[in-house]
Amino acid sequence: MARVYFGDICAYFPAKGGGKAAYTKVGAVFQDTENKSFAIKLDTMPLAHTNWEGWLNIFEKDAGSSPTRRSYKGTDDDDIPF
Repeated sequence: MARVYFGDICAYFPAKGGGKAAYTKVGAVFQDTENKSFAIKLDTMPLAHTNWEGWLNIFEKDAGSSPTRRSYKGTDDDDIPF
């Protein structure tokens, strides 16, 4: 079974307190080349206290692009070195 990168999974955060709505990448979608099913790989999970309403959106990759890694811009309040 081979999986091919299909696109990014982004969490939608609605505008809060007059701010701007935003999407944050939380994972990727891969498609099985044999049976055309999809697999989801979550790198992080948005938390309820961040104003996340539970929606995840899939954005199909652009032609010729490869997966990108974006760093999480949250708080750095733990001792786990990444």
